[in-house]
Amino acid sequence: MAEHQFEGYKQSKQQSNWDYEVYQADKKSKFFAPVGEPVESSQQVVQRFEEKYNNPEDFAERTKYYFQDDNIGYLKAERYQKMSEDEDSKVKYFAGAHTNRWACKRKMKAQEASDNFKTMAQKMYVYRKLSKKPDCTSTDKFALQEEVIKYRLKGMTAAAVVKGKSSEHEEYMKTKSKLSCSMVLLDQLDHLIAEEKNAKQLEVLNKKREALSKVVDNTREQLLKINM
Repeated sequence: MAEHQFEGYKQSKQQSNWDYEVYQADKKSKFFAPVGEPVESSQQVVQRFEEKYNNPEDFAERTKYYFQDDNIGYLKAERYQKMSEDEDSKVKYFAGAHTNRWACKRKMKAQEASDNFKTMAQKMYVYRKLSKKPDCTSTDKFALQEEVIKYRLKGMTAAAVVKGKSSEHEEYMKTKSKLSCSMVLLDQLDHLIAEEKNAKQLEVLNKKREALSKVVDNTREQLLKINM
């Protein structure tokens, strides 16, 4: 999406129901948890992810959210862009409450997160267009999805620096993001494998699944070692 198109989107009052719901939820969410508020434990995160990504009924909705609705990416980019600006007092307050990162570092990472989420949105747009073409194979689709998730993870990793309350909390958020993104891809890969009939395509997809499963397992173990 070009910059002028993005501006047009922001000004438009004709959002779809899906975009509107995401926008409203984003406005109401507490981006920075209050000082002293407990963090979801690593065990709770793992359990929640397993329940979420093992629910086949929500697969279509997950696919839309993570890969097709590029407006979501632009909303994230806009939010972090505002945080990178000097007038955003929330970042300064949070940096004062949690001294592991200065405000200037958090603002710099907020800009980095914004840039990556914007690129993620652009990759989502490409996926939405190319994945509908008849000649787009399963491996082509997955390669496009990997591009989307690559920039989502980069954005989330930068955001962890913005929101981190301590070095341990920052590492917890980065690891949680990596687990989430890896499980999203594994979820998509399993569905592609289940529907694929071509032997060569299946061979490639199964090799990717083997490697990705190891990433998921190792990241899960790493997260469970972080005592939050």
